[in-house]
Amino acid sequence: VGGAPLSEAVLADDSNLDINFVNGSINIYVDDVEIKTATWNAGEYWVEAGADNATLSPYVTGDPGTLGFILDLDTDLLAEMTVSSAAVGSAYSSFNTTLFNEAILKGTASHVSTAVTAADNSALIDFTYSLGDADAIKALAESLGIQLQTDAEHGSYYAFPLTFAATGNEASDADNVEIALTFVDGVINVIVPDETTTTTTTTTTSEATTTTTTTTTTTSEATTTTTSEATTTTTTTSESTTTTTTTTSEATTTTTTTSESTTTTTTTTSESTTTSTTTTEATTTTTVSSATTDDSTTTSTSSTGQIVAVESSIVAVAKEPNFFFSVDDREFDATELFESINLIITNSDGSTEAIDIINDVDFNGLTPEAKFTDAATNIADGTYTGVYMGYVSPYYNGEIIEDAQSLIYIGVKGDATLDGTVGLDDASAILAYYADSAVGLDASLTGTTGDYETLAYFLADVDTESTAGANTANNALNLDDASAILAYYSQNAVALDPQWDVIIPSLKELEGSLWYERANA
Repeated sequence: VGGAPLSEAVLADDSNLDINFVNGSINIYVDDVEIKTATWNAGEYWVEAGADNATLSPYVTGDPGTLGFILDLDTDLLAEMTVSSAAVGSAYSSFNTTLFNEAILKGTASHVSTAVTAADNSALIDFTYSLGDADAIKALAESLGIQLQTDAEHGSYYAFPLTFAATGNEASDADNVEIALTFVDGVINVIVPDETTTTTTTTTTSEATTTTTTTTTTTSEATTTTTSEATTTTTTTSESTTTTTTTTSEATTTTTTTSESTTTTTTTTSESTTTSTTTTEATTTTTVSSATTDDSTTTSTSSTGQIVAVESSIVAVAKEPNFFFSVDDREFDATELFESINLIITNSDGSTEAIDIINDVDFNGLTPEAKFTDAATNIADGTYTGVYMGYVSPYYNGEIIEDAQSLIYIGVKGDATLDGTVGLDDASAILAYYADSAVGLDASLTGTTGDYETLAYFLADVDTESTAGANTANNALNLDDASAILAYYSQNAVALDPQWDVIIPSLKELEGSLWYERANA
């Protein structure tokens, strides 16, 4: 802590005292933060080329207690690995939520509420595959620059590296705090038959060969004469087409002449055909001038004393706040965002009239999805980084109505913690909310009662999408929401492209829902 720029002292005679400042510090005691760690080993494997049950079992050591994990391995040998099966390993056999994508050596497993401490060297996941034959393995290895190796125990083999993906591997402890993992890569050694070298010896023997030729002459009295006559006909065809088009501003005339000539070497036929077609068509173009009037002020003068409109303005009453999902690709609807939008016209005699234009405005194609993903505007107010909070304005006759604004919040469906992702922490937050509600405690996802709490509830209530911001008689956060979020997280973790309407089919019947409209489009 340093002295402020205006720190000073004054002596009795009102003169300033020279001061030497010595800065200090404020030390705040906090509880020790324990960083939990574990080590994951990809493992070393020896398998025969052509094997039907090659099993890869990456394992864990030093587990501090795990609630869920994602495993992602890489190997070039996948090109010759046919999927057989995958299952959670002995380390976490009690985990009740599992999902695997064997085609890319990826899987996830978790428990809804109970962390498990795995024994050292116990398997995370058991992946089982069938391998290509020796020729296929050899061709793959040569294409990758992997050299054939040999040892006394296994004979000939190719060593394919088995590595952990640069990103995507993670584990969480009982408190949903990420465990610091150390990764040890491995290798898959594919044994192939030893190559056999065959030597062939060739012996050549030279022998003298005697050939006797006997000539026999036969005289025949019969004489046969064959006369061959060739007839060649050459045909030359020449065809040309000439088109002449003359266009004036009011009429169009087209003349087409075709000339065709055919010649044969023995007989010459000259045939000329000329076709002249003249079409005259009058074309009349009528030009209609149009005028577009926007919502700017219009002043009219009448010399006859007739009452005319002299001024117009637009008055809008917003309906807010409004909540949307980040994947909503429907254009904003003015009837959802505003109570009313009226065009107010003031006449020359001072009278006014209001015209309802709420169904005549649009948002120039703007959607919640576009608003959320727009990098220039995807900035909340600093409270939460994973949501959008801002305003939208409608358009009338192609012009934005800048004074008409409605407040909107946009977030990721399933993101109860408002960090922009769907993960185990969101399911845990819902379970905590559910538990507090069950025993009559004040339940909250954000610790507040404002718009962000309503947004978090809306995103967390994945099956009924309530915007009430709290449990009601018809809508409540419960185990179903937590389970659906875990399913989404698990599928996403292994790159299976999860879809909410597949995980929760009832969304297709929830009127007003994005998935209801998609199903009934």
